[in-house]
Amino acid sequence: MTTRRRWLIGISGALLALFGYEVVRSWIYDLVRLPGIPGGLTTLTAIMALFSLTHAWHSVGGRLTAAFFALSAVIAWALEEFGVVTGLLYGGYHYTSYLGARLGEVPVLIPLAWFMMIYPSYVIANLVVARRPAGTPAGLAPLVGLAAASAVVMTVWDLVIDPILSGPDVRAWVWGSGGAYFGVPVQNYFGWFVTTFVVYLAYRALEQRFGDLPAGPIDWRVAAMPVAAYGLMLFGDLASGVTPPELFVIGPIVMGVPLILGGWRVAGLRRGSAGSADRHQPTQDGGCTEPQRRDHRECQISAPGQLHRSRRCLEPEPGDAVGAESALRLTGRASERSPRRPDSSPAAGPRGRGGRPAADSAIQRRPTPLLMMYRRSSGASHARLSPIGSAPRPISARAARRGASLVEDVSPIRRPFASSSQ
Repeated sequence: MTTRRRWLIGISGALLALFGYEVVRSWIYDLVRLPGIPGGLTTLTAIMALFSLTHAWHSVGGRLTAAFFALSAVIAWALEEFGVVTGLLYGGYHYTSYLGARLGEVPVLIPLAWFMMIYPSYVIANLVVARRPAGTPAGLAPLVGLAAASAVVMTVWDLVIDPILSGPDVRAWVWGSGGAYFGVPVQNYFGWFVTTFVVYLAYRALEQRFGDLPAGPIDWRVAAMPVAAYGLMLFGDLASGVTPPELFVIGPIVMGVPLILGGWRVAGLRRGSAGSADRHQPTQDGGCTEPQRRDHRECQISAPGQLHRSRRCLEPEPGDAVGAESALRLTGRASERSPRRPDSSPAAGPRGRGGRPAADSAIQRRPTPLLMMYRRSSGASHARLSPIGSAPRPISARAARRGASLVEDVSPIRRPFASSSQ
């Protein structure tokens, strides 16, 4: 574990534990009077915003974290300012002095509060939809779909927090004409979805363009921390002491669904980590094992259960038909990584290796985008695939049929090289 990763995870864990202490203290307040954290809501918001910053720095890298926070703060403040002034986006409302100093009509604390929950919602949506804690796959559909899913996970939190902070006991902001949901207009939740969708869309577009550079692998323990933060926020809101009784039913339903799904994905990462420890250890040279090569984009090479991006996993190992099929789909991305392999086989004669034509033997020594060329082994009772220079070995009829079909898939790619070498 690098020093930077150790510090980031340690700070994130300490901040999350501090917030968890305050949540537990609120729940047992009538039984045990524990000392509280000074500063109240302002301090707790700053603690959770710092947690999101440090954890995001570890998970997506420093530059993307800075971009994520800047986009969240600027877009949220601008749309809130527009909403307060015009009343068009969220409905008519205005802030009181409860949240402290303002920038324009919006308290300075509000942009921090947006990012405080925007990041945990991002991780949960990624876990549920993309089955990984961070990153946005290439393509328009994943970009829009993940942005929308993240916005939904974020917006349902406002179904809990808005009736509390705008209620008669707190009045952090006041709705002009009230609304059907605990005095909150339904339009407010449309505005929340639009605001968070714009933030996620802008950030995920940057993430697609530049890629994430995490400080270290994201194992199941690291992925579980934002999920725990989302759950602690739910229990903290319910323990505020001014929560409408109906929210004790509504809150666990609307926030419990993404929370349970996110926890289920984390449990899947943990099971995969345990299985990798027993069956799929990384190779000695840091390459990828056969199950890891099946997923070209995310490979567990640093340690079992830890996700890390690696281009080496595109390379098929000898005799691995799955790796060859992967290389076929990714030709042109790794042609520069294949060194020239000398022809040291004693069986190579006038007709090349294994009785194949000499021209084909020359093609096999030529660097190709496939990284490893396959041939039909002579002397075998069934057509099958074997790496160049390997001896035939018995295989099943099912493997023979699979190998024969793969050779037919490879041969059209060989023909352009054959024509150029003649």
